[in-house]
Amino acid sequence: MSEIKGQLLGVIIVLLIFGTIVGVLVPVFQKLAQKAKNEVTDITELTDSEVENAFEGFEDYHGTLMHY
Repeated sequence: MSEIKGQLLGVIIVLLIFGTIVGVLVPVFQKLAQKAKNEVTDITELTDSEVENAFEGFEDYHGTLMHY
């Protein structure tokens, strides 16, 4: 009977440990995902002139912006 109690205690402890790890990591990953989403949104909302200003100085010898 004590072996069953020991095994149950071990299973409960493992579940508590994994639950704690999940409880800590899920909010961290949600925060990182939101930050990445915000950065992508900021980049996609740039106007054409802001994009051209970001690449100023990368013109080819004809003075036009190089497209690759």
